[in-house]
Amino acid sequence: MALQHLRASDLFIGVPARDHGRRRSRRRTVAHRQAHRKIDAVDTLAAGDAFHGGFVLALAEGKDEIEAMRFGSAVAAIKCSRLGGGAGMPTRAEVEGVFAKMDAATA
Repeated sequence: MALQHLRASDLFIGVPARDHGRRRSRRRTVAHRQAHRKIDAVDTLAAGDAFHGGFVLALAEGKDEIEAMRFGSAVAAIKCSRLGGGAGMPTRAEVEGVFAKMDAATA
């Protein structure tokens, strides 16, 4: 019954897929989102918090789930490249800088 309700709703489920990215499901449709980029992880403390914070911020700003997953993944990737939980969290400017570099590389 609960599964049928979920399938009929507009809810989505996001699941981390280790270092391979994230999967999300909505109404029987599964999408896979590659990991942000390969990094040399220094400290994974608060990686989930970093992802969820970035993800929720992006959703609150009107982005769709795929873009929110992309933003959250970028926040977590930057955080994991640094030591410390809260102390390793990136600023918004740092996250946007990563996207600017990626966009410039593909242009």
